[in-house]
Amino acid sequence: MIITNSYLVELNLPSVALGQRYTFLDVPQLRYNAVIIDGIEAFTSTQLAVSPNNKTIISAAASLNIVVTLVVDETEEMYQIPYYTLISSNNAGLIREFANKRINLVKSYATILNTTGLSNNDSLIFNFYYRKQTR
Repeated sequence: MIITNSYLVELNLPSVALGQRYTFLDVPQLRYNAVIIDGIEAFTSTQLAVSPNNKTIISAAASLNIVVTLVVDETEEMYQIPYYTLISSNNAGLIREFANKRINLVKSYATILNTTGLSNNDSLIFNFYYRKQTR
C-alpha cells in the first residue's frame, strides 16, 4: 500500500461492560464522503505504550475480547471484525486494506465480547490510512 495520509484515532472505553458498544467520535479529517479509507491498523500496549490522550491502551490479551464494525454509507459492511486481526504485528506486519471504502466513522463502533483484561478508561487505538475523495 502506498500511504497518502494517515490519522491516529483513539476510541476510549469510559466504562467496561459485556456487550457494550463504543461509537467513534467525529474526526473532521476522516469525515464520511470526504475521504476514502484505504487501510486500517490497530495497536495494543505492546506497540504503543500510552495513547495520545495519556490513557492506557488495551493489552494484547484483551484485544481478543473486542470486535469492530465499520459502516459504509448506512450499511454495516464490515461487521464484527476481530480487533486482534487489525493489529499489524499479528499479521506479518500487513495493514488491512480496503477497496475504496467510504467509511461512516461516526456510525461505526467497537463491541466488547468479554471483559477479561479490560478496565474502565482503557483505549483502542486505530490508524486510518486514507486519501481525499475526488469529486
